Amino acid sequence: MAILNISTAAIKDADAFRDYVARAAVLLQAQGVEILARGRYVETLRGARPGDHIVAAFRFRDRDAVARFYESDDYAPLVALRDKACEMTIQLYEE
Repeated sequence: MAILNISTAAIKDADAFRDYVARAAVLLQAQGVEILARGRYVETLRGARPGDHIVAAFRFRDRDAVARFYESDDYAPLVALRDKACEMTIQLYEE
């Protein structure tokens, strides 16, 4: 079953975030992950305002593909860069 990965990022360091996104995009493409959408927060119409952030949605083939990506030796060096660049929440949803 396909898995949607919805990631939100509150940016702490814009330059580091751009570097993280560029490097992660190469890995996502290499593993066949589909980038569905990216966008910057504009406003909240209903509910609590979450603060400024960026959101991205990806489609992984299945849960195993998610694990292969986030647990890969190629992604491991990006974790410190990601944490320097932003506060990120990564949520998974069955499609």
